[in-house]
Amino acid sequence: MYRDNYVSLTCPACGAERFERPSRAARRCKSCTGPENARKHGLSYSRVYRIWSHMKARCENSSHRAYPSYGGRGITVCDRWFSFEDFLQDMGQPQGRLSIDRIDNDGPYSPENCRWATYVEQNNNKRGNRLICIGRETKTFTQWLRFFNMNESTVRHRMKVGMSEQEALTAPNHRGRRRDLVGGRRLREAKGYRARTGERKRRALEALTGCRVEVI
Repeated sequence: MYRDNYVSLTCPACGAERFERPSRAARRCKSCTGPENARKHGLSYSRVYRIWSHMKARCENSSHRAYPSYGGRGITVCDRWFSFEDFLQDMGQPQGRLSIDRIDNDGPYSPENCRWATYVEQNNNKRGNRLICIGRETKTFTQWLRFFNMNESTVRHRMKVGMSEQEALTAPNHRGRRRDLVGGRRLREAKGYRARTGERKRRALEALTGCRVEVI
């Protein structure tokens, strides 16, 4: 029966009657609870589904902007993970803002090579990172900066003037000394600061810093 260009349809699963345009007659019954109309997982709009979808796209879709760095250089998705349900079963839901990370950057997306990782962990696992060995430990440049609590611009300046990476990272940090030498408050309070001669200035600095000072 037509009513204003709509057709009356009866759902074979639940018996509910609805009116649809003829072009939409094949749409799923919204009120139906039958198993043939049930949703597969109900996570199509979730973050984990987007992660899975983007993972496949950058490995399989040559039009994806990230394809050259993934599928274009041989990174693949294992056969099992072409099913979202299997991916979710293996990886589970990511906690907080974790995202998927491949342990081996040249390996595939597979259960044994993937983990949920933080932004920092992912940055430390990039294939373009420069690894620096100091003693028996090997870390990225950024990890060593955090380890030694060093300023990146300071270390890069040291390397620019000829220091090796290891020397630039491990040399003592004299932060704040320059301000004292050009007239900081502590230096003004040192005995003999107002002396005119270089020798008395040197003694004043030694008294302030507790270190041997050479006038050059």
